[in-house]
Amino acid sequence: MDFPIYELLSEEKCYQWLLDFLHDGILKSPYSNDTNFHINDSRRAPVIQYYDKITKKTFNIFTGTVFQGTHFTCSEIVLIIRGFLQGVSTAQLSRELDTDYQNLLELRHKFMERGYSNLDKKPLQDATTETDEMFQNAGEKGTKHTDPEDPPRRRANKKKGHGTYENDRPPVVGTVGRDSGLVHLVVKTGTTKSELNEQITSFTKPQTTCNTDEWQGYADVRKMNRTHKTVLHAKKEYARDDDGDGINEVHTNTIEGLWTGLRNFLRIFRGVHKKYLHLYCAIFEIKNNFKKVTRAVVQSLCFRNRILTI
Repeated sequence: MDFPIYELLSEEKCYQWLLDFLHDGILKSPYSNDTNFHINDSRRAPVIQYYDKITKKTFNIFTGTVFQGTHFTCSEIVLIIRGFLQGVSTAQLSRELDTDYQNLLELRHKFMERGYSNLDKKPLQDATTETDEMFQNAGEKGTKHTDPEDPPRRRANKKKGHGTYENDRPPVVGTVGRDSGLVHLVVKTGTTKSELNEQITSFTKPQTTCNTDEWQGYADVRKMNRTHKTVLHAKKEYARDDDGDGINEVHTNTIEGLWTGLRNFLRIFRGVHKKYLHLYCAIFEIKNNFKKVTRAVVQSLCFRNRILTI
């Protein structure tokens, strides 16, 4: 059920929220970093156009952000940020804001691209991690297909074996820290040994205990100076106690539970084009790693080169 509420929001309060979250409460010229400027145009108040006397350029609160050049009000932008982060579908947002769907979808892609490029991809510091892969049906939504023998919504479901980017079941490979709960997600072209080795070496530190399933792509984990523990899903084994302390510490249940959350997050969009799947996974990664919207989160999604440190 749609529930438009932007008319109930104060433009002034939303402007102050954006000033606080985008600029830490202090607006500076994006061109000279100066705070000594004067009003150039106030017709869109509270979004004031300012003039930088040093560079002789005009700017406003949205200059340099993903919202530069748009004509949304402050209340609409607050709701757009909220909707994008919470996973509200573009169709629902466009109806609630009474705005063009395609323009909003393009804005969403820019927003997600900023978040993706600003992800902190340093290795997890957990002593124990879990790595697994999820195969997501993601074809070419929105792309016309003229071949009746190649229906895009059926192609992925009819392929046997592990999915690949080519057959429209791209694997999302995830590594999660057992203690921190932090996760790194990467959309791969396949689940070959080299691709999974890259995942392990990129997101775990040496000496880490890496829990995986028995897939042969993980065969070289021990060669990478990691301790490798596996569960045999093919034999219906999902957890095992190796040290005899009564606790089944060998498992991938944490990352398996995370896949449920990712599938639920993606389901609301009723199909995602595979070339954008990594962007949606990036937003889910941010949602998982940062439970609360902070200045750093908003800035990483709206500006370039604002790495979101975990």
